[in-house]
Amino acid sequence: MNMKRFILTLPICAFLALAFTASTAEAKRKVKNWPCESSLTEDISAEAVWSPPPALDPSWQEDEGVRTVVQYAVNPENPPSGGRDAIAEYAATLGPDKDKKLVQIFTGILEEMNTFHDIIVAGIRNFIIKAKVLESMVEENDAELNDPNVDEKRKADVKEARFWNFANMDDAEEEAEFLCTRYDYVEKKLSKLTEQIRSEMTNK
Repeated sequence: MNMKRFILTLPICAFLALAFTASTAEAKRKVKNWPCESSLTEDISAEAVWSPPPALDPSWQEDEGVRTVVQYAVNPENPPSGGRDAIAEYAATLGPDKDKKLVQIFTGILEEMNTFHDIIVAGIRNFIIKAKVLESMVEENDAELNDPNVDEKRKADVKEARFWNFANMDDAEEEAEFLCTRYDYVEKKLSKLTEQIRSEMTNK
């Protein structure tokens, strides 16, 4: 890295280090504007995908079979269709406790998908924070470039710093937009997995 550019961008690096280690709650206080088309929710409620939902069963982790299905279904590498097939195959092996096991699967999938949901929300907020900080840096660069009292050597350094600040700001905005698609995908996948669970229930 060019040492002059490093010196010019050092304050922002320190700020971003703090921003990216901030908790989700801290990020919420720092960012007011939500960039995604879908509304921001703290988590995905059971009611959003199953109305009225069954009483959740947090003991799902104690059952190896249930846990295996949950982990496979929520794995980002596996599409909703794969998760639905895994649920159907497991449901076909169940006996009188079928509905109980299916509710456990629903509970586990809901919990795990909300973990992904929280990670994505935090990521979106962090990229928005990054973009806003970089935007302010670009404004400072512009002000210095337009200052007649700044010598040409300094302006050359500032111009280079502005180029990278603007490029990184643009990248941060694109990353936030990409995560918005993942944000929508999590709830859509949860809905499809829930549909399969409901279809397998004895008492629908």
